[in-house]
Parts: sequence; structure tokens; C-alpha cells
Amino acid sequence: MKFAIVPMEAASDKRLNARDLRVLMALLHRANGLGGECSPSREDLASLTGLPVTRISEVTTRLEALGWVSKTGRGGKRTVYEVHLPEEAP
Repeated sequence: MKFAIVPMEAASDKRLNARDLRVLMALLHRANGLGGECSPSREDLASLTGLPVTRISEVTTRLEALGWVSKTGRGGKRTVYEVHLPEEAP
């Protein structure tokens, strides 16, 4: 069984849809919580969330725009994600 600790701010952030929350939870799981970094492939995130691989980049870009994720790298397996609370967290 896999677990991810999710901040309550994510549950109350009305800007996040179900896909956003699924990917955010997967990133939190891989990063071992807030402030952690991880670099899962899109395939890994798709496997954890049940979403199509083609949606992962779209969702991580949305999470970045909302302030939940910072992405560095060139995409795909080279992307490093850092998960944090957005400055405008509800």
C-alpha cells in the first residue's frame, strides 16, 4: 500500500480539480512530502494516478502555474519537481 501525506491546503484549494489532486498526491509521495524533490517519469506518474501519460505534462504545468510545483529540467525523465505550498494557498 502506498501513502502520501497531503496538506489540508490542497483539499481546500478550490482551484484544484480531481486530476490536479491525483498528480499532486503522486508527486508528494515520490518527493516524501512538501519541500522534497523528485524526478519521476511521466509514465511513473501515469501509473500512480491512473491518468493517461499524455495528460501528465498538462497537469504538472497547471500545478506549476497554481504555485504547487516548481519544475526544472527539460521535460520527461529529466524533469525535477519540487512540491510546496503556493504563496496564495487558501
